[in-house]
Amino acid sequence: MGLSVISVDELVPGDKGTGSNSKIYTINNWMDEFDSEVQKVVLHFHTPLSLKKHSQVINTKFSFLDIIKATIRRLRDLKRYYGNDSNMGQINKKFYSCAKLIHCSTQNIKYQDKKRYSHSQNKFLPLSGFIGDVILTGNLQIFMPLLKATELVHIGRGTSSGNGFVTCT
Repeated sequence: MGLSVISVDELVPGDKGTGSNSKIYTINNWMDEFDSEVQKVVLHFHTPLSLKKHSQVINTKFSFLDIIKATIRRLRDLKRYYGNDSNMGQINKKFYSCAKLIHCSTQNIKYQDKKRYSHSQNKFLPLSGFIGDVILTGNLQIFMPLLKATELVHIGRGTSSGNGFVTCT
């Protein structure tokens, strides 16, 4: 599976003809870009995605809720590091209940075992995870801003090494 180069202009809402996206987008800007009833999305995992659930690495059996929680965790961590405060607000339990209703069917998912060498630790470190495609079906409208944000920030372990690159179509 080859990687293709994409620009930020392709991932953010707004006028695509200007070639410049200096605007800061709110959640409402993202919502305006999506159809009122998104029922099917394909997630493409281009680089290995490694997630943990209850301190256990998830190999290929995961749910949509696992993806959403990983995305929220990543955005929270970035906000804590780069933002002025660490307040992420409260996420309603109903939001997570809705995420449980999304059907996640795997297609061409495989576990890829990779390693990278750490000079500071003088040893090889795992960069393993799953790659391939996942088809999501259900009422995805409220999750689209998070799924699009996933394309920008990557999720899971090893994002600084290029892991967790996800696109959705």
